[in-house]
Amino acid sequence: MNKNEVQVGGVYTAKVTNRLVEVRIDGENRHGGWDATNLATGKKVRIKSAAKLRGAAAMPGRPRQADATAETPAEAGVGVPAEPAAADGDQTVADRPAAEECRAKARRTKGEAKPKKMSGLDAAAKVLEEAAGR
Repeated sequence: MNKNEVQVGGVYTAKVTNRLVEVRIDGENRHGGWDATNLATGKKVRIKSAAKLRGAAAMPGRPRQADATAETPAEAGVGVPAEPAAADGDQTVADRPAAEECRAKARRTKGEAKPKKMSGLDAAAKVLEEAAGR
């Protein structure tokens, strides 16, 4: 949304603490942005920028501002069956490998076991054993 589209008293969908909630704009904040009320919790929040606002909230009996200019479902392609995309080289669901086959390919084959790292104490013991055997 743009800053000039925000109206005091309007209800908008906003991103507040990683959630989309409906807020009512109560007024402008003296530090910039707007003071608002979270309608779900009733808590006061500050909307720092218009980027946090996603658009006018849908109120019962009132279409959203964005929906008022939206095209009809037929124009938008809603409810219209999509054409199957079966061009040459495309895989169909039946051609795809089963999940077990994919997992089997992803597993590593057992080869040589990696040697474990030797601790300092084990290294000292090995040096002493070799020195005693000489």
